[in-house]
Amino acid sequence: YDKSTFVDFTFSQLTLVKISVLNSLGQKVITDQEYRVSSNRIPIKLEDNADGIYFIRISTNESSFTQKIMY
Repeated sequence: YDKSTFVDFTFSQLTLVKISVLNSLGQKVITDQEYRVSSNRIPIKLEDNADGIYFIRISTNESSFTQKIMY
């Protein structure tokens, strides 16, 4: 059982993206990983974490958003 998901990006230019993953208690389980991307697919691996609800926070210099995922 592979406990990973993918985050897909498409930007018009090379962009610094910061990704963190929080559990349902708001604790960071993956801390602020940075990537320089324009169009890419980044795996988010949660194999060391329990099944449950997680929030992927994705930030750039201009915006940020959070996506809820369930494992």
